[in-house]
Amino acid sequence: MPQRTHPRRVVLVVLDGFRPEAANAFTLTAFRRLSHGGAYACGALAGSPPFATTAMASVLTGVPPHHDGLTNDHFHLPRLRGGVRTLPRMLDDAGLPVSTFVRELPRLYRPLGRVVASRLGVRHPHFSGTSATEILDAARGTLQRQREGLIVLHWADAAVAGRAHGWASREYDAACHTIDATLDDLAADALLFDDPSTLLIGVAATEGESDAARAGHLEGRTPDASIPFFLAGWDVRPCRMGGPVTLLDIPRTIAWYLGVASPPMWTGRVLVEAFPHAKAA
Repeated sequence: MPQRTHPRRVVLVVLDGFRPEAANAFTLTAFRRLSHGGAYACGALAGSPPFATTAMASVLTGVPPHHDGLTNDHFHLPRLRGGVRTLPRMLDDAGLPVSTFVRELPRLYRPLGRVVASRLGVRHPHFSGTSATEILDAARGTLQRQREGLIVLHWADAAVAGRAHGWASREYDAACHTIDATLDDLAADALLFDDPSTLLIGVAATEGESDAARAGHLEGRTPDASIPFFLAGWDVRPCRMGGPVTLLDIPRTIAWYLGVASPPMWTGRVLVEAFPHAKAA
């Protein structure tokens, strides 16, 4: 494993409801630039429903949903089984800060939200704003001050619009464009192309039946099981990462990038092909 000689930082943004076909159907310039200018994959979490809850939990725990107990999109306490060591707890043990920014919760759910964050090992959870723009506004101070460790943002604009108005609606289109514009702002605020120590990872979390699935063109598989994600930054080689690639590769890659050893029970691999001058352990 390469030795890190200066602080490293990962900014992870989860795009809730951002379906694979959205990037092609709409003119999303920031998403296209970051993904095609970095390392891009359309991976999956095999055998799991591709909800934002399961996607985010798997990225933060390093294990499939049957280990963390989050197998649906309902908000509840994770049941970590078999001595799971979560990514935030691993980083915290290594002295690296972890901050999360998600949309504001209803008053009744706020205590539960903090308990969930604590269960996952997050010391600095933030619940503020409802849109990607407002959540980024809440995170700006941390993006300026926290120069190492992990910063996680969860944007639900597309999911909210899709549920309320449909996945082919003008409102969903507008929400995807809002996310796209805010991705541009996030890259600028994180100094992505000025700071060689920052890695940006964007992960989509899909839901709802796609047009292709309804048309029966996918030979028994729904594209909702395919989750696009990208890695962007100075260290990243522009490439389309080949399979098999899964969401479980992301926590192991984050830990490796930050110089922290992954626990043996994590099943993912380091996406070393995205980093041309590195060798995975």
